[in-house]
Amino acid sequence: MSGPFATAGIHLAYLDRSGAPTTDPVRVTRIDVLAIASRRSAPYTLDSLATTIALRK
Repeated sequence: MSGPFATAGIHLAYLDRSGAPTTDPVRVTRIDVLAIASRRSAPYTLDSLATTIALRK
């Protein structure tokens, strides 16, 4: 379980072999995930977690 997330708190980047963004599912070799959580009571803070998923084909 995770959250609560900040507005637009989940970011996914689909990247090809060269690290360039791609929308072609066949060319995806890496997915970068960024989750940004926010605290809804004082003190209002943000925290984040970034991870990379490498796909094998």
